Amino acid sequence: MKNIYFLKWWLVFSLFTIGLIFATSLGFTKEIYNKDLSYISICTLALFYCQSVCCGKLFYNLSNDMSEKKLTKEKFSTYNRKAENGWFISEMCLNLGMLGTIIGFVMMLSGFESLDISNPSTISTLLSNLGKSMATALYTTLVGIICGCLLKIQYYILDIQFKAIEDEGLINEKIS
Repeated sequence: MKNIYFLKWWLVFSLFTIGLIFATSLGFTKEIYNKDLSYISICTLALFYCQSVCCGKLFYNLSNDMSEKKLTKEKFSTYNRKAENGWFISEMCLNLGMLGTIIGFVMMLSGFESLDISNPSTISTLLSNLGKSMATALYTTLVGIICGCLLKIQYYILDIQFKAIEDEGLINEKIS
């Protein structure tokens, strides 16, 4: 089959998309959008889908080059470099999640500076803000970890493909 590796990626990507649709139908994505005051979760999710599409493009181009026997060492090393960018972006998703956690905690702690312990309304406001800030911290962490792990799965599958290509000697020295 010509594009078997691309189709494997497409299956994985489709499952991720179905999961996102399911989460949206349950109101989870709306909850994240409303509770994440930093909007880092939305940026992380957008970064994840853009990089997933780039991974699919790598799979597609690699499959085409293999089926047409046009995979040279230069092209193969280019694909490897692009895959390294994907690993970097997966780490960025994790880091964005941690950044959102820190931002949420900073937002949470900043509420204490205006606290008047003798005024019950300030305590009520503080508790409300603590909940929103904690939601920001936890949702950004959750989205960052999920997106980072799902990207790593895609690039791990791509690395398995690279290893199979090297082991089977499918790289041409020159194009004839």
